[in-house]
Amino acid sequence: MKQTDVLQKIEATQKILELLKEQAKAAKEFDRISAQIQALENGTSNEKGSSKVVGNTKPSGKRGRPKGSKNKPATADATPETAKAVKHRARNEHSLADVCMEILKNKKGLKLPEIVEAVYKSGYKTTTKGDFSNIVYQALRKLKESNEIIRDDEEMVYSLVAA
Repeated sequence: MKQTDVLQKIEATQKILELLKEQAKAAKEFDRISAQIQALENGTSNEKGSSKVVGNTKPSGKRGRPKGSKNKPATADATPETAKAVKHRARNEHSLADVCMEILKNKKGLKLPEIVEAVYKSGYKTTTKGDFSNIVYQALRKLKESNEIIRDDEEMVYSLVAA
C-alpha cells in the first residue's frame, strides 16, 4: 500500500470521528428540545418561561432574596412601628390626557403652567415627587402627536384641533 493511500485513510477516519462527535452533540440537543416540547405539551412549565430544569442543563443560580436576609416584606400582622408605609399609585377616574382635553374644550388656548394649575384644580391626584408640569407636558405631547390638539409655537399655547 502506498503512503498516500494510508494518509488518506487516516484523514477519512479523523473526519468520521469529528462527524460522529457532531452527531452526538446534535442528538443531545434534539433530546433537550424534545423534552422541552413534551413539558410544554403536558403543561408542566409556566407561561413566562420555564424555570424548571429540563434535560442536562443546570440552573444558572437562585433568584430572589437570599436566605436569612433581613429585608423582608411587611406582613399583615406587623405592628405600625415595624411596617413600612407603602405609597400607592394615585387612582383617578379619568386619565391625564382626558383631563387635559376637558380643560382645553372651552378655552381659546392655554399655556402649560395654566393647564397644570387647571389639572390640579380639577381634582386630579398625583404622587409625583418631581415636576408635575413635565408629566403634563408629556401627556400634551402625545395628544399633539395624535393630532387631537395643536400648539402655537410663537405663543406656546395649546388648544384643541378645530373639528
